[in-house]
Amino acid sequence: MNESTLDYDINELAHSLVRELAMAARKVSIYGSHHPMAHKALEKPFLVCERIFRFKRYINLNLSRGDLYILNIRLKDSVFVQEMTRFMQGLEIEALLLEARISMDEFSRFLDHLVKRTDQTDPGNQLANILRGHKIETIEVNSEHAFMIFENNKQYRGDVQADYSVQSLVLQRLGSDISLLARLAATGQTALDEHGIDFNLDIVRYLLPEKVATIDYNEIRAHLTGLAAEVLSEKDPSTKEKLEQVYHATMHLTDYHSDRSKIVDGLDDSIGAASETETPSTQAVAPSSVIRLEVGEAIDQLIVRFLYEDDKAPDSREFTSCFSRLLKTGQQGKAIQIVGQLMDMLEAPQPKYRQNALALIGNVLETFDLDSDTAVCDAVIDRVNDRLEKKSETYEYSEVIWRLIEKGMTARKYDIPARLTKSMATRRRY
Repeated sequence: MNESTLDYDINELAHSLVRELAMAARKVSIYGSHHPMAHKALEKPFLVCERIFRFKRYINLNLSRGDLYILNIRLKDSVFVQEMTRFMQGLEIEALLLEARISMDEFSRFLDHLVKRTDQTDPGNQLANILRGHKIETIEVNSEHAFMIFENNKQYRGDVQADYSVQSLVLQRLGSDISLLARLAATGQTALDEHGIDFNLDIVRYLLPEKVATIDYNEIRAHLTGLAAEVLSEKDPSTKEKLEQVYHATMHLTDYHSDRSKIVDGLDDSIGAASETETPSTQAVAPSSVIRLEVGEAIDQLIVRFLYEDDKAPDSREFTSCFSRLLKTGQQGKAIQIVGQLMDMLEAPQPKYRQNALALIGNVLETFDLDSDTAVCDAVIDRVNDRLEKKSETYEYSEVIWRLIEKGMTARKYDIPARLTKSMATRRRY
């Protein structure tokens, strides 16, 4: 998955799609779908669809109370919206669904029939029957599935300023239902289908640690405690086994949380253990373990590239995002190791390495949450204090101190001795 996909503005894509669809429909209605002019116009909405399919399995167009929705976003009124609404109303289409595996030929046939004016009292002229006659299964018209995708998901207003990024809308859709999150982590696509979530599985799994990290650890612990009580009191063997599986899936979910130790402390480890006794050939690696391993390997590669291989100062956004995911997936130990590695580079004899490390540290500090990332914060402060007391600091160290002060990390338990900060203040260069 390309991380830039998370920044896509779904509202902007929805409006872009209706604009390109309406313009292509005009050309098709004039020239026919096989004309070069029409074919060229068809490529534009098809490309927009391809971008959407990077994070969605379906593209849904719905008419509700006279308003046109695309991707569950109510579109702002425009000539393009009016034209698409007219086409859909003319064919009595209330719900339209395009599947990710749709081909250009199928897309062309669909738009060709969409713009034709036909007598809808004749079943042979209905779009659903025409598509079925052409054996096109990637487009659904007024199907139960098409209505369900629209109705089971939140509707948004495209004329209201808000964060419509893929990341924001996926996190909203996941909600805070611990049972759902545990099922998503355990069964993946099956859980997505059951709950009508049509975002791609790789997107959901990528953002799952971030969602879990936002839930208070007391809430997760209380949920697990309740599940444990249900398991212990259940007499029916089959029901008990199902509850054990739920308990076990929820325990795996805690791997994503930075306060995992507080969640599982004192909980019964034997509950759900039966599901872990599978043979090595059938036992799958937990998704949480895979994500943690991938993040750790990725940041190690970035460290090498940014510190040693790139000739220019690094663009640290990719590194910062990766480091943030270390924290959100509860890998405090790995984060401390990375910070230590960067702090060591501040004493390197080569100015390039020192400057690159300083650039990365500046971004790393911005990712810290002073309430939840205390271990990593303490590691930075301890390293700084150690170098200052040994009088082995460099100019780059003084810059780190000022960034700590600006971040507010020198207050309370993150206190750097006043004499040392004053000493550094006299040496800071502007």
